[in-house]
Amino acid sequence: MSNILLMGAGALALDLIDVFGAQAFAGAYVDPPFFRQADVGGVPVWTDWPAAVSRTRHFVLAISDLQHRERARGIATQAGLTAAPPMVSTMARIAATARLEPGCAVGHFCAVGPQAVLGPHCLLMHGVVIGHDSTLEDDVVVCAGAAVGGYVTVGARGFIGTNAVLAPRVKLGRDCHVAAGAACLRDAPDDSLLLGNPARRQARPGPDDSR
Repeated sequence: MSNILLMGAGALALDLIDVFGAQAFAGAYVDPPFFRQADVGGVPVWTDWPAAVSRTRHFVLAISDLQHRERARGIATQAGLTAAPPMVSTMARIAATARLEPGCAVGHFCAVGPQAVLGPHCLLMHGVVIGHDSTLEDDVVVCAGAAVGGYVTVGARGFIGTNAVLAPRVKLGRDCHVAAGAACLRDAPDDSLLLGNPARRQARPGPDDSR
């Protein structure tokens, strides 16, 4: 049994268990009010945080929402857990000169090109392509089918939606959100919301916007 703790027990946790096998994880942690199942995909679910910490040494984020990821990462780090070594599907292709930092998870059928860098806690869902010499900074989530061209930079806590495309040499600032299917052809500053083809910056919805 591995000593890696899944932070989260929802759909993404199931996906990671499917990719790496239940034997890769010691357990999955969720806050007690939000989960009632005894296990997820054959991995026990723990709601007792001190007990979970006592049984594990490393963690991987099994949450796609960026705010929840940040919170879970902070809790785990504060408790003394360290990021798991990079976890890569056997059906992914990683160039020999690419660099993956601890906490990264790479799903089935992904391709990461030469000299590409994936910062700590980056998540590549199934079928993602990361071009050569591109850099994903800390805690970037790239959804299924997205394609990132060569020499691209995505700032920390970026979110790249399903089937989105980032053209070569595009630079996105921190906390950018690229919508599903968007095609980014030019740079964007921090905290941009990018929609459409070609992608354009949009105002982010306010907390009371129900649309």
